[in-house]
Order: sequence, then structure tokens, then C-alpha cells
Amino acid sequence: MNRLPIRAFLLLASLLLPQVLSAAEPIFAFEPEGKAADLNRGLPADELYYHPSEELFYGESWHFLAKLDQGYVVYSNNLITNMSLTRPSAAVEFSILAPDGKVYTSKLEYKKDEIHASTTSYAIRIAKNSLGGEYPHYHFHLEQSGLLVDLDFENLVPGWKYNSGAIYFGAQRQQHFRYAISSPNARVKGTLKFAGREVPVTGYGFQDHSLLNIPATSFSKRWFHLRLLSDPYTIDFTEIETASEYTPRKIIYVLVAEGDKIIYQGNQLELGWSDLVRDDEYGYAWPKTVSVKIEDGNFSLSGQLHIERLLERIVVLSHLNAMIRSVVYTFVGKPVYYRCLNHADLHISAGGRTAEIKGEAVNEVVFIK
Repeated sequence: MNRLPIRAFLLLASLLLPQVLSAAEPIFAFEPEGKAADLNRGLPADELYYHPSEELFYGESWHFLAKLDQGYVVYSNNLITNMSLTRPSAAVEFSILAPDGKVYTSKLEYKKDEIHASTTSYAIRIAKNSLGGEYPHYHFHLEQSGLLVDLDFENLVPGWKYNSGAIYFGAQRQQHFRYAISSPNARVKGTLKFAGREVPVTGYGFQDHSLLNIPATSFSKRWFHLRLLSDPYTIDFTEIETASEYTPRKIIYVLVAEGDKIIYQGNQLELGWSDLVRDDEYGYAWPKTVSVKIEDGNFSLSGQLHIERLLERIVVLSHLNAMIRSVVYTFVGKPVYYRCLNHADLHISAGGRTAEIKGEAVNEVVFIK
């Protein structure tokens, strides 16, 4: 196990990047590829494989969350990167968010010899932690710090990426962020272990995969994610506010599915924040109410998200010493995550049919700077 501060190295290394960027560099986000693609075509088999690279700013992550019928929410991010003092290094982070408000979390970093990742199948093993499978079945086993998450996913909706699935930064298009949702919505069953307890669980899950060669801290200021996982509706969307060095200033993608079919993809999303909760320690404010509006041809979605409670606040650099933290805060940013449980009250109109969508969802607000 390696406790070298991967995130600190990543953030400090990103200080180098603005030196080679000119003002208002263009962004090319999720460009269409030829004729209109079938929304339910799924993903190529190699999408979830390991894609090693020698580039300094290479980073690849496999993320999943599970919203469980027993009231628990599980978040996990599993990262392999060159943005560390050893190349590559890995980090496994996960949180078990209990219905009583308690948070059980583990964040550990690992050396190269503890990483076993396949380039020919979805099989990622980092020490005792493993992720893998083949559509539509996936298995996740995370075991560290006395905690265990062991979950089976079975996709309800095919894997998806928005058009090309890629964002390119700068006129030369050499820096990129590639993104795909391998499980927009899945049935979940398995076991959680924490605080001497073993809890069998069922529910719904989400899984994605990303690959980049540019630090997220250099191109973004704020992210907002929503995951509404239910039957029959699935709603996944993200809004990224980009850094001042780039234009356009917002990147958006939206996926909506009904049953086992994706019925809409697009970027015509308007979000409105109100009832702000201020975090005076870091100077951020996250919303307790979010209005949602999409008007795009014969598809529309409107309504509100009412945040019921803050599940978890993650201060990314809390483990660093004060001197390094001060440098990063001054020159890069103060990354903080706010993970929330909300009640969605939405109205959908698609293909001449309308419906009301009401239920719990999870959202995440990420402030970078």
C-alpha cells in the first residue's frame, strides 16, 4: 500500500498547465459521429478495459454508486494514474452512507506492484479490491480499512456515451476527457460490512468510466451530477462549468431512459439554484432546491429537486499538511464534494406521452475553485 498523496501531486502538477494555454482556448464537446446513432446501441466491449498510457497527466477511473432499498447509499471511485510520484499508482475510495446519517469511508493509495488490470477484458484488481464483468453483469468487491462492499450489478439500461463520448481541449485537440456510462441503471444485490455488521442489500446502481490526459482542476470550476435510478425511469445528467481559460463556459450531457430503452440524449438543460446553504469554511454554497428544465423538440422535462439531506462532504485535501494545502488553495483551487439525497418532482413529455416522476434521487455538487 502506498500513501503518497496522489491528489496533491495531481493538483500541484496542474499548476504547470496554464503556462502553455492561451486565453479562451476552444472546447470540442461530445461531437456527433456521422449519421445519428442508435441511442440503445450499447458500448464496445473494450470501453471498460484498462487503457495504460505513458502521458504524465494520464488518469483512468471506474466509478459506481448504489442507492439501496435499505436506505444506504454507496459511492466508489477507483483510479489508476500517472499523476503521482510513482507511475502508475492507484487509489481506491469508497463510502457507505447509512440511513442514520453515519458515514463509513476508506481512501487508500497503492503502488504499481499492487495493480493488476487487464487490457483485454474488464478485470481490474487493486490489492484486495476488484471490479469486473461483462455486459450486462458486473461485480464489485471492495475491502479495506475494515469495510467491505460486495455488489452484483445487472444492467436495466444499455451502456451509453453521448455522441463521440469525448471532450477535446484547445485548438490542437491534444488534451481530452473521454467518458461513458457503462450502467445508466442496474439492479443491485449484495452485502455491506461495517462497524461489525453484515447487511444484505438490494437496490439500483450506476457505473461509469473516464479517461483523461488533462487534470480536471485545469479545465473545470464546478460540476453538478444527478442520478435518478428507478423503475421505469432513469435520469442521468451532468453540468460542468468550465474554467475561464476555455470556451464555451458550460458542458452538459443528459440521458433519459424509460424501462430498458434510452429515449433521449441532449445538452439542452437549464438548472436554477435556490435556498443556498453556505459553507463558510470554504466559501461555497450548495442548493437545497434545484429547478430543472429541458425543452428540446418533442421532448421536455421540468420540475424541481428538493434536497432532503447532505449525505457526505468530502474535502479533497484535508489530509495534506497546512503548507502544501495553502499553496494548492492559492494557486489551484479548493476541491470539495457535497453529496445529497433529494426528492425529485418532475414532469416528462416524450413522443406525445406525458408522465409524472416522483421519488428519491442522489445528486453531487463538486466545487473545484
